[in-house]
Amino acid sequence: MKYSEQSPNNFLVQTQTPAERTALIDFLRAHPEVPRDLPTQGEAIPTFHCIGLYWDPPGSFAKNTGIPVRYCKTDAPGAWVDAFPLNYDPRSLDDPFTRKKEKKVRGSLVGLKPDTEYLIQFGVPTSGGPEWKAQLIARTWSESFPVERVVRVASAESLTITQGGSPGRYVRYQGPAILDTKKSCDASVIINASHVIVSGLTCRGGKKYGILLEKGVHDVVIEDCDISDWGSSRGSGVLGAYGTNLQGGIHLLSGRAAGDREHEYKRIVIQRNVIHDPAFGTNDWSEKGPPNPDNGHPEGPHAISMCNTGGNHVIRYNRCFASEADPRKANKWFNDIIGGNTNASDKGFPGPDSDVYGNDFSHGMDDGIEAEGGGRNVRIWGNRLDWCAASFIATNVVHQGPTYIWRNVALRGKKKWAPAYKTERPYFHKTGDREGFGGGRRFVFHNTVLSSPDPESSTPLGAEHAADDVSDIVNGLYARNNLYMLSKPNQGTFFIDGPDNSMDYDLSSTSSWGKMPKNQEGNGILNRKPVFLSGHGTPESKGLYQLADNSPGKNAGQRIAGFNDVFDQSAPDLGAHEGGQPPMRFGPEADDSRRELGAIPAREKAPQAPQPEEVPEESSSPSSDVNRAPGLSH
Repeated sequence: MKYSEQSPNNFLVQTQTPAERTALIDFLRAHPEVPRDLPTQGEAIPTFHCIGLYWDPPGSFAKNTGIPVRYCKTDAPGAWVDAFPLNYDPRSLDDPFTRKKEKKVRGSLVGLKPDTEYLIQFGVPTSGGPEWKAQLIARTWSESFPVERVVRVASAESLTITQGGSPGRYVRYQGPAILDTKKSCDASVIINASHVIVSGLTCRGGKKYGILLEKGVHDVVIEDCDISDWGSSRGSGVLGAYGTNLQGGIHLLSGRAAGDREHEYKRIVIQRNVIHDPAFGTNDWSEKGPPNPDNGHPEGPHAISMCNTGGNHVIRYNRCFASEADPRKANKWFNDIIGGNTNASDKGFPGPDSDVYGNDFSHGMDDGIEAEGGGRNVRIWGNRLDWCAASFIATNVVHQGPTYIWRNVALRGKKKWAPAYKTERPYFHKTGDREGFGGGRRFVFHNTVLSSPDPESSTPLGAEHAADDVSDIVNGLYARNNLYMLSKPNQGTFFIDGPDNSMDYDLSSTSSWGKMPKNQEGNGILNRKPVFLSGHGTPESKGLYQLADNSPGKNAGQRIAGFNDVFDQSAPDLGAHEGGQPPMRFGPEADDSRRELGAIPAREKAPQAPQPEEVPEESSSPSSDVNRAPGLSH
């Protein structure tokens, strides 16, 4: 982005496209109350409900200084909303893809409306309050994807898609149809085109994958599909036959297999899918040696697997699970439920400017959500995580940051299944810096971590620590308003080293805050158990996790702009589910949830894509040789 010529309004315009430049000029002409002397600087990368922001401010600041930001809808100018501050990072970092210098101010606006235009202003902190220095206009994504053509998919062994849409227009491949390869093809669906929607397909029996996205495709939507029985075996062990590592129910190629084009994967939307029961399972941490790694690290399939992509993805409202919870009876567990590589890097999973929310994830022998690598404007919220082994959410490492983790619910956890290790439990948040990567900011707000009885042990099922730096140290953890009902009452809540961490206003059921920097948790609540409303706070609670009025942690939270603007009494509650709000919803049935300001679930019907009868239709054959059309973001 470069400065353009001066506009007739005598302010410099720096926008991504001529259309955005014209929009800003027209807006300022129509609204004289909005400051005209602010240059338009920075970069905005939107999704449906969030906007990632980047800016280089005048002057320099200490590491992790909060940089003021505010916004308003352009149809309500002057109705400013103060957002959670952006993060200042003085390090000289390179963008992992372009190798240009990263902007030093990075952060996200959250809880936005889809298909809405916002005026955003950047400021610098002063003793008298923010001094506004720059502005830009950005629009969130629409949830209605324009469709230029519908292809009705017929049941077959597999489907290969080579025909995509045109800029701003999608080709929709529409079920219902059953694609069962019976292990005759690498995947039930192979997508080798951009601007494609794949909807309503049942995918079974892929030799390696369920749905495979070929080298560098972008602007793809995968929705309302049922994916199972994919993957190949790498051998057998104590818990049965084990699958080949990282093979995904939805899979993006990496490394040489991707022709080193992983960075071209951008804007992949994965929504309302049910991904379950791969053909083979995963070893647990107790089984070391062939066919497993010497350290026993789990290896097996992922529900969603992508590595080192260009990002700007959305993974929402999916349900991923194994039908049998006990892998000793039938092992269909995942390695990480969703994740990829490279963890100790400035890339990793899920890629920059990406959202993971509203999902129902269970049965991971390693991590539930493995969001490790660059972590630049990665946002993880409103997910339900059950039956995880190493951690529920992993950020080992976050190199650029910031990564946001808020209003997630963690339920049962068990690290190892051998009787000798029956009391070992996961961490809620696996964190750390390692191998020369890390130092990015992590914001962890309003998560609920529960524990429940284990019929095989006196140690409850659940997380044993809130956060643990499992490698070297961790810098940049900032935790507020979390509710940690941990499984081992005499263990420390945190095991954190590093100078740039801040934890406060959390509740822990354990007797010790554990290992952490000095002067933390001055407003925290220690060695107290939460009291939930009747029928709330268990794995069977169906989205109900609210505190009773007499509970520790009720009305005990710190205000965090943009993350808890809506609360029912004197202050926000600790944990994920604010009092007075509707039940939390996860998985495909949550598809009409919308995040109002403050990221609280609301009931607002989602816009629907154009109906098939409004666009031309044709029938599919198992594969197509139509050339791929060029693509653009929606």
